[in-house]
Amino acid sequence: MRALLVLATLRRVAGLDLAIVGAGPVGTSAALRAAELGKSVALIDAPDFSGALSAADGEDLSFGAPSGLFSKALRDTAKKFSVETLRQMGLDDTSIWDQIKFSCASLARANARAAFLDVESAGVEYIRGKAVLADGGQTVCIDNQRKLAPDNILLCTGSRPFRIPGIPFDGERVFESDSINTLTYLPKSIAITGSGIVAIEFAQIFASLGAEVT
Repeated sequence: MRALLVLATLRRVAGLDLAIVGAGPVGTSAALRAAELGKSVALIDAPDFSGALSAADGEDLSFGAPSGLFSKALRDTAKKFSVETLRQMGLDDTSIWDQIKFSCASLARANARAAFLDVESAGVEYIRGKAVLADGGQTVCIDNQRKLAPDNILLCTGSRPFRIPGIPFDGERVFESDSINTLTYLPKSIAITGSGIVAIEFAQIFASLGAEVT
């Protein structure tokens, strides 16, 4: 009986105009536009797999947001906090960083919930799961439990930082622009390689938070 149930859930679901993989700003915008044009749309995303910013309860805080969400939230938070003033008030760096992270999460949560409400209100079906193209790219298999056969498939999976071989990215002292969102302490000093917009943004953020930046 169990095998029969599995076969039933893997049966193709037809009659779908568009399946979008990735619920970042491009994916959600495309879903809203397609729904506005009267198309049936499924939006598929796997925040657990992609390493997106998530709350302790599992809520996806990156829904509808760019991959640099943490830096944007941290930038806005840094404008509101005076680390030196908080230290003078007797707060240690652990407590200060906890407050900063909480504020970042609150900003991200508000953005994600607003984006999700827009998608839901537009009649877009949101499916949380890892999508894999199957049957020569004709179908989308989600977590080996559901298979969609849309007329069109749009991949909006974003990008990830390039990790240079030989550099020990350990998630404790050495990070890249995505994994920095797992930082668990307020650094006293930080060295940033690169001179692009992301590097400059993080340099400004951590300098405003009282870190010595190189």
